[in-house]
Amino acid sequence: MLAKLVKGTGFRGALDYDLGKAGASILTTNMAGEKPRELAQEFGAIRNLRPNLKKVVCHASISLAPQESLTDKEWRDVTQKYIQAMGFSDCQYIATKHTDTEHPHIHIVVNRVTMQGKVVSDSNDFRKQEKLMRELEKKYDLQAVTNSKEVDSKALTKNEVEKALRTGELPIRMQLQNKVKDTLKTYKNLNLFIKVLKENNIEVRLNRAKNGNIRGISFVLNGITMKGSSLGKGYSWNGLQKRGLYEQNEKNKEFIGCERRDSRSGRNHNDGSPLGIAEPAGATQNREQHGVDQAFERISKSNQGINSDSRKNHRRNKGFSH
Repeated sequence: MLAKLVKGTGFRGALDYDLGKAGASILTTNMAGEKPRELAQEFGAIRNLRPNLKKVVCHASISLAPQESLTDKEWRDVTQKYIQAMGFSDCQYIATKHTDTEHPHIHIVVNRVTMQGKVVSDSNDFRKQEKLMRELEKKYDLQAVTNSKEVDSKALTKNEVEKALRTGELPIRMQLQNKVKDTLKTYKNLNLFIKVLKENNIEVRLNRAKNGNIRGISFVLNGITMKGSSLGKGYSWNGLQKRGLYEQNEKNKEFIGCERRDSRSGRNHNDGSPLGIAEPAGATQNREQHGVDQAFERISKSNQGINSDSRKNHRRNKGFSH
């Protein structure tokens, strides 16, 4: 079970998305309205108790693995557990169920301003989510997911999650994580490791210092390049070495097609062309992190101000709980 939490400034965009999806239905709420505009007005009335609070919207998505399912009654219980665990018991909320993908998931929109005009702290919200997900997995006999601190893979971004659930395709980040991990189980020699990945349409690029030592590693799939560290600490060059990958000798350079770094200019070269590290806009349901719901990029674009605020804020503001 995966939870994703985004904080923003406007309710209307989140509500338009949650209630506008084909087949979307309200699971549970403590509000009177049913339409996005009505609900936004209700949220706004309480929000005005703290007019200076910018990050007033909490928008959570909770999803299961494709083969798992919960009844509506169980999803309502999940919602209530989430509301309580995150400290929102005295807050307005609405939970919506989506059925537009094979990944069962719900959305919860919550007002951080309580009915009494207090503000619910967002301290340690990421840890709270992870703890709750583990408890709910046990309660409903769901697939156990490893906590983020216990894995070497980076969690998916909200953009990747959104695209994955929309398209049903694994994100490039996850495809690379899975293939690199599987290859490393059998092939520890760098030459063989690169050869096998190449046979699976993944190009490996090495960043070498002038003395020939490898300083970094990148992977290319479908025209998208990602640094090893972008996949997680276990996929950086140092991380891969700790997991057993080794370079046999210096004669591998031609076979590898490595890059050399000009320490003075700070530019990477591979056959004379710069190496561009591009972050993919795509993504999905996770296995190291499994997937979660898509929704958040559009929500951010719909909510004027949500993008600029949340990107400036610390990573906690878009924590992806495993």
